[in-house]
Amino acid sequence: MKRCPQCRRDYHDETLLYCLDDGNPLLDGPASGSEPPASAGGQFDDGPKTAILSEPYQVSAGFRDAEPKTALYQNVSDDSIVKSIAVLPFVNMSADPENEYFCDGIAEELLNALAKIDGLRVAARTSSFSFKSKNAAVGEIGKALNVRSILEGSVRKSGNRVRITVQLINAADGYHLWSEVYDRELRDVFAIQDEITAATIKNLKLKLLEFPVGNIGRPENFEAHNECLRGRHYLNKRTADDILKGVQYFEKALLIDKDYAPALSGLADSYNLLGAGDYAVMSPDDAFPKAKEAALRALEIDPASADAHTALGWSAMVYDWDYVKSETHYLKAIEIKPGYATAHHWYGMLLAERGDFDEAVSEMKHACSLDPLSPIVNADLAWVLYNARRYDEAIAQCRATLEIEPNFSVAYWNLGQSLRENGSLPEAIAAFETADRLSGGNQVFRAALAHALALNGERDRATEILEEFSRKLATAYVAPHAMVMIYIGLGEHDNAFEWLERSFQERSDFIVEAKINPAIDPLRDDSRFDGLLRRANLSDRIL
Repeated sequence: MKRCPQCRRDYHDETLLYCLDDGNPLLDGPASGSEPPASAGGQFDDGPKTAILSEPYQVSAGFRDAEPKTALYQNVSDDSIVKSIAVLPFVNMSADPENEYFCDGIAEELLNALAKIDGLRVAARTSSFSFKSKNAAVGEIGKALNVRSILEGSVRKSGNRVRITVQLINAADGYHLWSEVYDRELRDVFAIQDEITAATIKNLKLKLLEFPVGNIGRPENFEAHNECLRGRHYLNKRTADDILKGVQYFEKALLIDKDYAPALSGLADSYNLLGAGDYAVMSPDDAFPKAKEAALRALEIDPASADAHTALGWSAMVYDWDYVKSETHYLKAIEIKPGYATAHHWYGMLLAERGDFDEAVSEMKHACSLDPLSPIVNADLAWVLYNARRYDEAIAQCRATLEIEPNFSVAYWNLGQSLRENGSLPEAIAAFETADRLSGGNQVFRAALAHALALNGERDRATEILEEFSRKLATAYVAPHAMVMIYIGLGEHDNAFEWLERSFQERSDFIVEAKINPAIDPLRDDSRFDGLLRRANLSDRIL
C-alpha cells in the first residue's frame, strides 16, 4: 500500500508514484510526513508515470459534494451522452495563486482540442468550469453536464518545470480509464497538451467507441501563448474591469507576436463585449471597428478560426446591422466547430432580432444543451422568450438560470422585464433593484429600474436616476439607449426619440433590439420610429 504524505489518501496500486489529488510523491506504507529525496536537478523526474486504477473515484480536491443545478431546457439524446466528455478546470497546486490562469488555460486548450474530434461531444467551458472550487461527485458532474467521461487534473509549477497530473474517469461508475503524471520543462507544455489529448482520444476509443484522430494543432510561441492565457482568464470573468484588463494581456501577446491568432480573436471578443449595450463601457464607434479589425486579421492567419467567424458575426449583427453577413459568419463557425455553444447562442439572438422567434428559441435551446450550466446562455434564452412575448416561459427560464447562479444580474434584469410586461410592477422593480445592486450600477439595469419606477407612478425616484445620468454625461460615456428607456417610462416621447437618434448615430445594438423589444411599444405608432428603422435598413424585417 502507498499513501500521500500531504492528503493521506491510500493507494493499493503499487505502480502509482504520485498522488492523483495533489501531485505529491507517494510513500510506501503509512504516511510519515517526510518528503522523498528530490530528483536530479532538485525538482521533478522527467517522463510520465502511468497508473490504471481499479477503484471507484470521486473528483479530486476542490470538486466534491456540490449540487449541480440544471436549467429549464436540455435536449441531449442518450446516444450523444455516450460520445461525450467534460474537461474540468485543473487544480492549481503551485504556491503562487497567480498560476490559476495557467491551470485554467491548459484545461481550456485541452477542451478546445477535443472539441475538434468528429463525433465527440465536449461540454462547453462555461458549464465545465462552473464546478470550479466546488466539491461535486463525478457522477453528479456527469449527470449535470450530460457526459459519459470526465477529464480532470492538477498543475504544479516550480521554476521552469511543470508537473501535470491528469486522469480520465468514467462518470457512470467513477472508475478510472487512464491516468498519468507528466514532469517536463515549462516550454514543453504544448507537447504535453498534445500527448494528453492523444491519450484521451486513444483511451476513449479503446474503452468506449472509435473516433478519428485529426490534426489537433498547437501554438508555437510560448511567451505570446502565456500572455494570451492571462487575457482569456480575465475575459472569462465577464466584468467590465476584467475585460479591460484582459485587453492589456492580449495586446502584450501581440507585441511579442503580431500574428498570434488566438490573441487577435481574444481582442475581438473583448471589444465586442465592451461595445455591447449590456456593458455600455465604450461607444460602439470606438469598440466595434477594433473588434472587426482584430477578427479579420485572425481569419487571415487562421481561416478555420470558429472564434473569429463568431466574433465577426456579432459585429455584423449589432454594429453593421447586416443580418445576411452575420448569419454567414455564424453558420461558418458552426460548420467548423459544431459544438461551439457561443456560435449557436449568438446565432439564436440573431434569429430573434430578425423576428424568427420559433427558430430562435430552438437554436437557444440547442446552445443550452451544449452549455447547460452557462448563466449567460440560459439568461439569453429568457431574453429571446421575453422578446417573443412568451412572458411566463421567460420568467420560468430566469428562475431556472438563478438556480445555476443565484447572483447573476442579467437573469434578474430579464426577470424584471418579463414581470413588468406581465403587469407585476412591484416584483419587476424588486428584480431590477437586485440587478442594479449585483452589477454595481450597470447603466442598462439602472435605466430599466428607472423605467419601471416611472410606470409605477414613482416619478421622483425615476427622475433622480435620470439626473444622475445627466450629470455623468460631462465626464463619462452614457449609453443613449439608457436615456431612451427612462424617457419612455416618464412618457416623454420627444426626448426618447432624441436619444434614440443618438443611438442610431453611434450604431448602437439597441437599434436592432428596438424593433422587437416590448418596452419600445409606446413608440411604434409614431412615424419617426418606422423612419428610423428604414434608415437602418431594418424596416422590412420588423414584426
